[in-house]
Order: sequence, then structure tokens, then C-alpha cells
Amino acid sequence: MTSTNPKLNRAKGYHRFVDEAGEEYGSFEVFWDDSDIPVHGGSPRNYDADGNPVEPGWYWWACMPGCLPDGEATGPFETSALAYHDALSEG
Repeated sequence: MTSTNPKLNRAKGYHRFVDEAGEEYGSFEVFWDDSDIPVHGGSPRNYDADGNPVEPGWYWWACMPGCLPDGEATGPFETSALAYHDALSEG
């Protein structure tokens, strides 16, 4: 289950990548995942690329709202803010 502490999940949702000049490009999603979350419609979010259950935690992936992600999720992170900052450093 996600934490009820708002400081741990404040970065949940979609965000824009920003380059060194401050220009926005692309987007990414920060989300909580856990192998205990029920799978609906065969969603891959509960398993890694090898079919193993994911570790509970915060993840991010490059993704436009309403579209499939551009690759595997990165994580887990202890807080959504850590996932957010990792995405910006990788983007």
C-alpha cells in the first residue's frame, strides 16, 4: 500500500523532463508499485521484464499520459521525490 504520508508521495503523477537550458521535453510518470497490487487486464506493472514480482516502492518511466511507457520502470525508490529526481537526472 502507498504511504499516507504526503511527504513520501508528493511527486506522484506525470512530469516533464527539463534540459539544461530549462526547455521542457517529453514526460515521465512517478508511481507506486507492489506485487500485491491486483493485476487487471494483464498489466505488466506488477512484474519485471523477467516475470518476477516487483519490489514494493516508487518507480518512474518515460511515458506520455494515455500512452504506453517507453521502456521498463526504474526503481524502487523509498519516496516519490527520490524517483522524481532520479528521472530528471536520467532524462
